[in-house]
Amino acid sequence: MEILLTILFFSIAGAVCLQLYVKAHLVDENTTEINHADEWAQNLAETYYGCRADTENIEAVYHDSCIGGSNDIVIAFDADWKQIPASDTSSSAVYAVCLDTLEPTACSFSAQMDNAEVRVCKLGTPVKNLSANSPQVLSQLDKNSRDIYSLSLKYYDNTRK
Repeated sequence: MEILLTILFFSIAGAVCLQLYVKAHLVDENTTEINHADEWAQNLAETYYGCRADTENIEAVYHDSCIGGSNDIVIAFDADWKQIPASDTSSSAVYAVCLDTLEPTACSFSAQMDNAEVRVCKLGTPVKNLSANSPQVLSQLDKNSRDIYSLSLKYYDNTRK
């Protein structure tokens, strides 16, 4: 009887330890995801301010990996958060960082406030061949993606009307 109770005790303790290990692993993955998302959102925000909210200059900085529409800049990443060049046909995009430029607001007679939003998302399904499937990435950013991190950007420019 003592041996059965000992086996029961150790099996319960083992099950609890296994659950704790799985939860710790999930927390670690989530923390890593948030850290990378924060880093890339900050990078894109600093580029936005450094380029004075000019999307053409921002695209020039990230020229290898930029995909997107007229007001969007999207940078795709694989599962290990390595940038995927837009011309890469073998890697699958799992994450995407998107800079959406919004309508500027007039602030005074000779100034305007440029607005943008940076979103870091995990795509619903991985996407291969980014140059051919960029509309698919953009549609997944709206539908099936899970937002990890976002920033609102405002750039005050008193040199433009």
